[in-house]
Amino acid sequence: MRVFESPGDARLLAVLISSIALAACGQQETPETTPNVAETVLPDKVPVTTQSEEARALYEQGLAFADNLQLVEANERFASAVEIDPEFAMAYVRMAQSSQSATAFFKAVGKAERNLQLRTEGEQLYIKALIAGAENDQEMQFEYLVKLMSMYPRDERTHMQVANYFLSQQNFADAIKHYSHAAAINPEFAAAFNSLGYAQRN
Repeated sequence: MRVFESPGDARLLAVLISSIALAACGQQETPETTPNVAETVLPDKVPVTTQSEEARALYEQGLAFADNLQLVEANERFASAVEIDPEFAMAYVRMAQSSQSATAFFKAVGKAERNLQLRTEGEQLYIKALIAGAENDQEMQFEYLVKLMSMYPRDERTHMQVANYFLSQQNFADAIKHYSHAAAINPEFAAAFNSLGYAQRN
């Protein structure tokens, strides 16, 4: 397995795997981020469903490692989480996004898809966007991300997903916009600042 020599290498792999868009196919308009006030008020963050608090704790540890671009350590925590709760769909999503190989990526995507049912709508949109990206269906990937953003405009990780999508399209202006939103929502979100710096160099 390749050992990454710099944070830049790890960041590029994370962006490429999470977006899995292999070529620019035209730029999309920035998704609307203002929720419809007439709709039911949703929590700020996409809910994460698991039956195990131990699995949830491991998942949160994995996110902390991923935020600092420690993808190997992050992946290990997500893998431990699904060992405890094999139906933990969002942990499979994060396993895919922190995977170190195409084989591991697609295996995690498949397990996320198999556990799609009975998840919250936000989780389902995350998973559907991941699947669409894995299938290189960028139109549907963008559609799911737009809907996710409209539901959770105060979720910094959702902004990261949208920003990564735009980065894969070489739409640096909109990528910068959403990395900036993520950083503004959570000033301690190191991954957003790292990716923002990368996007600003292009």
